[in-house]
Amino acid sequence: MSSTAAWLVDAPVVERVQLDEHCWVDVARGLVPAADAIHDELAATVSWQQGRVFRYEKWIDEPRLGAWQVGDARHPALMQVEDWISQRYRVRFDGLALAQYRNGRDSVAWHRDREMKWLDDTVIGVLTLGEQRPWLMRPLGIRRDNPALRPPAYRDRLAAQFGRIALLDAGIERIHVDVDDLAEA
Repeated sequence: MSSTAAWLVDAPVVERVQLDEHCWVDVARGLVPAADAIHDELAATVSWQQGRVFRYEKWIDEPRLGAWQVGDARHPALMQVEDWISQRYRVRFDGLALAQYRNGRDSVAWHRDREMKWLDDTVIGVLTLGEQRPWLMRPLGIRRDNPALRPPAYRDRLAAQFGRIALLDAGIERIHVDVDDLAEA
């Protein structure tokens, strides 16, 4: 497809999942019909890097690979997704962080992005390309083995599917943690 081709469906259906009185996730399944082709192109052409994070009082390799795209270097489909988000939620992004999960052991485990916890008006967009996988969330302070989480009411409604995008409000980072790729959901 060319950079001017329509990469998104004309009228995506957006489902709002209200997690509690403060937090929501909007899910638009099938937003990007050519998700598999875009995934394959990005996997083959992006300069993926092995990141390092400080965990457990030491630096460790991040299990997933990462990359950053900005300006004209972005894939045209990702530009259209960004435009769609900007129009719908009245936000702008200064670039796109990409994460490549190579297998079921690439999970970053239960986490929250703490740098977002002080922002009240941030929208976080998560576009899923490639294989379907679990994408789970739970309230802070509730352990994974808690029976109340088996299964959470919104687990299936957040399932990552081809070309699905989830938009999260910033408050979610204060009271929920998520995991993008948990092998044993």
